[in-house]
Order: sequence, then C-alpha cells, then structure tokens
Amino acid sequence: MIELGAAVYVAPNCTAALAHLDLDPKDFRGTDYRGFKFLDTDCDVQQMWTYTDEQRAQWPANWWLVNRPDLHAALKQKAVSPDGPGMPVRIRTGKGVESVDCEAGTIELSDGTRVSGDLVVCADGVHSKTRASVAGREVPMINTGHACYRWLMPASLLADNPVTKTFLDLPGHFVQITGSDRRIVFYPCAGGEAINCVAFAPREELMSHFKYWSEPVLRLLEMAPDDSVMLWDLLDMELLPDLIRGKALLIGDAAHPFLPHMGQGAAQAIEDACALGAILPLGTTPERIPSRLVLWQQCRKDRAAKIVLHTRHRARKADGSNGPPQTLEEFNAAMAYCINHDAWKHAEDQLKEWSEARTLATAAS
Repeated sequence: MIELGAAVYVAPNCTAALAHLDLDPKDFRGTDYRGFKFLDTDCDVQQMWTYTDEQRAQWPANWWLVNRPDLHAALKQKAVSPDGPGMPVRIRTGKGVESVDCEAGTIELSDGTRVSGDLVVCADGVHSKTRASVAGREVPMINTGHACYRWLMPASLLADNPVTKTFLDLPGHFVQITGSDRRIVFYPCAGGEAINCVAFAPREELMSHFKYWSEPVLRLLEMAPDDSVMLWDLLDMELLPDLIRGKALLIGDAAHPFLPHMGQGAAQAIEDACALGAILPLGTTPERIPSRLVLWQQCRKDRAAKIVLHTRHRARKADGSNGPPQTLEEFNAAMAYCINHDAWKHAEDQLKEWSEARTLATAAS
C-alpha cells in the first residue's frame, strides 16, 4: 500500500471521534495546534492569534497537526488488530471495486470476484467508482480552476535559514500568506520535525505564481523538494440528496468532497465512520440495518453539507472578485460549528431517542 498526502488537521471534533476508537494523536507524533498567523505577500502580519491555555481548555478535545501517513497507520492498525470486540478487518490489496449492487449488498472487484455482506460502506474517495450506484446516476466532479501544490520538508531547513526562520517563531501555529487570488499555508507536523506546505494557485508552475512575493516566501518555495511536490486539482461536487441506498452508504470524499480551506475533510470522513459505528453497534441484526442507515443519514448529511458550504465561503478570493470573502468573525463562527461536536456521542443520543420513540409507538399500538 502506498500512502499519499502530507499532513492533516485533527481538529477537536476529529480528536473526540478518534477517542471513541481509543486513538490519541499524541501517540503518533501529533503536534499541538497553538494558533494562527495570517500574513500579506510582504510577510507583514494582518491577523494573529495564540490560544491561551484557558481557551484551549474550552475545546471539547485537543487540536492536533498530524502527519497523514501516521494517522493512516494508526487507523489501519486499529482495524486489523485482533484486540477489541468484533472480527479484525481483512484488507485486500491490488483489487479495486468495479461496481456495487446496493440492494443485494454485493460488490464486484477488478479481478471479477464478487463479495457480499449485510452492509456496503463506500469509502473510495473523490474519484469514487461506487458513488453512481448509490446516487442512482453519474455525479460529475466540478473543477474549480485552481490547484494546490503540496509537500513536506524538514523544519530544520526553515530554522537554519536566517530569512525563513521567522516562520517558526511561534511553535504549533498555522501560517497563511495571502495574495489577491493565491495563498500559501503551512504548519508543523510529525512532532514538529516536518513542515506541511500547501500553495493554492492557478494551475501552472509553482515558482512563477509567487515570483513577486517577498524574499522569505521565495526562499521557502525554493526549499520545496524536487521529487515530491504533488499537484492536486481542487475539485468540488454538488451536494447529494441521499447518501444511502439499500444496504450501501457513501462516506468521506465519496459522499461529500471537501476543498481544503477549512481543514475538515479528514475529520468529516472520521465523523461519518464513527457515527456509523454508534448507530450499528456490535450485535445489530441485518434486518435493522436499512432503518438504521436512515438514522445515520439524519445524523450526518446536513452537518457535512453545512461544513461544505462554510468551506466554499472560506475559498473566496481576498479581492472579493468571486463574492465577499469570509471575515474573521465568520471564520471563527464556522470553525466553532465544526469543532464543537462529538459525532459518536451525538449518534448514540439520536439512536437512544429513536429507539425510545419506536418502543412507545409499539406500546401505543
């Protein structure tokens, strides 16, 4: 298996969800998120915030900056481990999914093998082959016309350069440098040993997009490794009216692709999965699954859709050419909505209310 990606925000809502799986980012080199600094192209500070210990204590859980492969490895180990309730997951590598029969609960693999089950969780990402089966039609991706360059580099490169060491003056801070229609963001991960960099720009060569920016920015870009800068088209998609069909459901980017501007894509995928675990606890019988999927959708669809809309707002250009840009107050309100949520507990509470209502309805009849 090849791990793709660089780093990921593990915001408090994601940390809270992971805790229900007995996973803590501090155990896989998570870096404490301490605040943010927004700069202009001359590297002059426009906005800056460092969270106090009192403010951090008000979060529902800690906020981490994590190396994505470290998170993947922790989740994979939890899934395949024989420890804990239920059967370990069996991972089949080198076999893609070609089609899904949602009503029958079967999938066909690329080698022709058919696999059936009581539930089909379609989690095959933004370029999902299963989405059309659940949606009942092809759902085209929308190219935003922008791309992002992503790379990791050692934090020591910035620290050892007198021009770029200023970017590390506040440990654990997210830094954003914003121009009229492009931006660069970076933050530490891997226990502070690496810096995750993302440059959002029209889809051309990296350095040419920022050649008139200040010297610290240019020195930062020159440090990008020649062999591992990845170009990602920024794709969006319409909000689907349903994420479930028969015995199948869509989760993560297969259900609701996220642009990266709020750092919630991974968190919402993990919320989807944890809510499903709460709605379908060990011992759930197959005949209960269809009605439980309806309840799962009630827990997840509208929340994920609202965060998609917040993310689109965050993506607006600083010059206002594609709509009023998000203000700091709007950003803080949107982020508060994102992080103050425990998907597992919320789903458990909804299941309890739903079960009690069904019991009362049965007794009344």
